[in-house]
Amino acid sequence: MMARLLNRGFSLRGALEITRENSTLGDEYLIVGDGSVDIAQTEGGAPSVISLEKYEDSEFGFALQSYSTKEFKLGSVTASLLESVQDRHLSPGKMPTSRVEKQPLKEYLTWTELPVLIDGKLEWNDGIGPLPIN
Repeated sequence: MMARLLNRGFSLRGALEITRENSTLGDEYLIVGDGSVDIAQTEGGAPSVISLEKYEDSEFGFALQSYSTKEFKLGSVTASLLESVQDRHLSPGKMPTSRVEKQPLKEYLTWTELPVLIDGKLEWNDGIGPLPIN
């Protein structure tokens, strides 16, 4: 998990925070030195995790949690490219949850490669199998 997050542009500190929250192995890691170091750059914008919550038949709650890096420092403005989500927020931070329709969400997830938190479980949106958003 740590390697995948670092490869997505998360800083050591951000990757460790996500790993600790979503894996029993998270407590096995310790940062000595500068935790703001990032190994790779993101493909666009601050590194983020998408949170999804199932609502009615065709709606989901959508929120974006962004993390700061050396490139996207504290106070960088972050926004989702999902058309129905108009909120912006400062990084690091979490935008308010927005209601989104299933079909535009599926299209968005087709071309956006971010970790996705679905029902408390971290999934990887990297083209290997469909995400469970039925």
